[in-house]
Amino acid sequence: MRLKNIALSFAFVFFCVVSVCASTPKQGLITAYDVYIPPADPATKGSIPEVILKAKFEREGILNINPDVKKEVLSFYIDGKFHSEAKTIEDGFAKVIFQPPERKNYVLTVKLEKSKKYKAKEESGLIYAIDPSKPTIIVDIDNTVSITKESSLIFNDFDKKSKPLKDAVKIVRELTDHYNLIFITAREDAFLQKTRSWMKAWDFPLLPIFYADYGQTPLSQLKFKTEAVAKVKRDIKNVFLGIGDKDHDAKAYLKNGLKAYIIREKGKVPEGAIMMRDWQEIRKELIKE
Repeated sequence: MRLKNIALSFAFVFFCVVSVCASTPKQGLITAYDVYIPPADPATKGSIPEVILKAKFEREGILNINPDVKKEVLSFYIDGKFHSEAKTIEDGFAKVIFQPPERKNYVLTVKLEKSKKYKAKEESGLIYAIDPSKPTIIVDIDNTVSITKESSLIFNDFDKKSKPLKDAVKIVRELTDHYNLIFITAREDAFLQKTRSWMKAWDFPLLPIFYADYGQTPLSQLKFKTEAVAKVKRDIKNVFLGIGDKDHDAKAYLKNGLKAYIIREKGKVPEGAIMMRDWQEIRKELIKE
């Protein structure tokens, strides 16, 4: 009888633990993606183009490997006001259409409000209005504006060890007075929030950042960059320059008909690219005083 009672007690405890685990929401992760409002299409008589807002929902995993979650409802807010909601599909993405009432920057916030299985912190992204009167420049991140310490980026909640390149913050800020700037990086989008936090901490201006999403985008950095730059060029006709540090950056820019500035103190750059030793040299070329 005593053994039976012990067995029943263990069974009861096990049932309680399982019940509590089943009722406790699992930790999820929201990714809210930046987007730009492109210049108006002449065919639409100057009206502001609608944009697709995109977010992704994943279950928190290990070492930034986070499984996609489908059939969860994400709520989209613009400048703090509810806009619409959408259910995630197989790859964890949810998309809605936004028609900007005016050409200006907006803050996109995405929330998980109706889930019984998951909890997640709300996340925000930038809806960036391209100024049609300004030329557009594409900029890389790693070793272009950031001296990146990969171990710090990957393993720390906040990347404390990576520092900006000399004068990068100041000159990027100056360039925004004269140009539209868009960041395209081969960083996986799992590092999106860390990258935003790092940019904010170092006082970079708020600009749209586009990431790789391995499984959705090519593993080859050259192919990813070439395709990403091509999309920007289709949307924004006056993009004319790309700034990076790697040969594949130069090749991606040149293949799309852009000028390519490669930050490098010595050595060679691909044919057609222009080597820049630092951001001061870039400033001299782009800001005429």
